[in-house]
Amino acid sequence: MRDEISLLKKYHDYLEQFISQLEKYSDDIIIEKFLQEKEKNKVSDIYQAIRLMRGNIYQSRNISAAILQLIDNWKQEQKIFFTSSIQSELQSLETVFRGFSHVIPQANLPVFGEGGLYFLLEGSEVLLVKYKIIHGYFLVCEPLFNRLDEKIQNEINPILKQKNQEVDQLIKDLQLYKGEASSRKTKEIYKKKYVDYKKTVDIYELYIMLLVCLSVTLVLGQLFAHSFFDSLNVSNAVMIKLTIIALIATLFAYCFKQISFYRKISEQAHQTYLELEALPEFLTHLPVEKQNEIRAELAKCYFGQNLFDSIKEDSASIQEQAKANTEVLKSTSALLDVIKKQSFPQN
Repeated sequence: MRDEISLLKKYHDYLEQFISQLEKYSDDIIIEKFLQEKEKNKVSDIYQAIRLMRGNIYQSRNISAAILQLIDNWKQEQKIFFTSSIQSELQSLETVFRGFSHVIPQANLPVFGEGGLYFLLEGSEVLLVKYKIIHGYFLVCEPLFNRLDEKIQNEINPILKQKNQEVDQLIKDLQLYKGEASSRKTKEIYKKKYVDYKKTVDIYELYIMLLVCLSVTLVLGQLFAHSFFDSLNVSNAVMIKLTIIALIATLFAYCFKQISFYRKISEQAHQTYLELEALPEFLTHLPVEKQNEIRAELAKCYFGQNLFDSIKEDSASIQEQAKANTEVLKSTSALLDVIKKQSFPQN
């Protein structure tokens, strides 16, 4: 296609060159230079033939210029269709220009053929006919292309747009399914851990209820078994009571800490599960680079050091509470020793 368009432009340049040279000659000079002896009887009115020859060449130049100007606005496919339709005419034009060059070598056209004024006249007629045929193809193609563009715009494009939307939706659904499939195992793990931690919380809450019942039982037991404590000296009675209180307080504190710890990590597991559930839908609207960046950041939170550090903090808090309870027991023992020493001389 590009060669045919270049050929059209080259032939137009040939026309301009030939006309530029032809305008240097008057009619009399043309008769003097180009009219051959054998051609004198072929043309009745030589001047009329020269004017006709000039007119044919000028018309051909004008048609060529108009076609080249208008096809510049065409699409690539339209140019291909048009140039493939005029290949035979382009080949005929080459023969005419070579003949013109033989008659007027000053035009610097490709040399071919022989002849004089009569050949110039016949060549100009062939030239005009071929350019009119090319122009006819152009006149047929232009409304055809316009109609085709209108049909594409009004009928085909909406269908293609709808199909593209359907394809985009399918791609989006596929990406969503792919994201859900890739995170399904992780979601199952977090969901299972959430359930396990929730059960652990329920167990420790049950322990709290048992401790409450035990505490109430001990209080009631002391009311009905006060003779047992009366039989003991003051230090032993205080020791037993404080030990029981410290033990129950420690168990309460431990259970509350465990409940707080497992409730926290169960909520974290549940939150992570929900985030993983919503993540594929969220990522489908983002570029691939942004998706990978977000996945890398989330991986640090879901599988990295952050959650482990949080667990260590809660474990350390429980250990500190146990140490505090131990210190309470030590202080109680020291206090009882003092009471015992003060009470012994009285006994």
